[in-house]
Amino acid sequence: MKKIKTVFSIIWYSIVGLFTILVCYAMISKFVFKNPAPSMLGFYAFNVETGSMVPTLSVGDLIIVRKVDTDNLEVGDIITYIDRAYDESGQSVTTHRITKLLYDESGKLYAVKTAGDFTGEEEDYEFLLDDILGKYTDIKFSGFGILRDIITSPTGICFFIFLV
Repeated sequence: MKKIKTVFSIIWYSIVGLFTILVCYAMISKFVFKNPAPSMLGFYAFNVETGSMVPTLSVGDLIIVRKVDTDNLEVGDIITYIDRAYDESGQSVTTHRITKLLYDESGKLYAVKTAGDFTGEEEDYEFLLDDILGKYTDIKFSGFGILRDIITSPTGICFFIFLV
């Protein structure tokens, strides 16, 4: 019985330690370096905060986005990008579906137009390829976005420290 407790303790503290490192990395990246979207091994985790992508994505979903070669983007892909139309400082991130690929005179892709699934109405703005963070991987965790918000809030961090 004591051996099982020891194994459980090792597993528990390993998970808590890894979680602590990930939260610290994300918070330092976001608040110290002003990075709106910290990446880990080419993947991002984002909370869905509005209903613009219903029924595909719901408010409170935690979605996984992967960095992608922008040459491989297609109409219909769901992408996450820095939304300078909403917030010029570059701190706002949006996830929408590509409705149009925009090419320059030489035929090179330079921007995309997007729309949320809920209304299907195309945005008035063009989003440059440099602002595209990645493509939605079809991996989502319903409700975990809200949990992530709670955990990374000052109250959640204090609770987590108390729990450990």
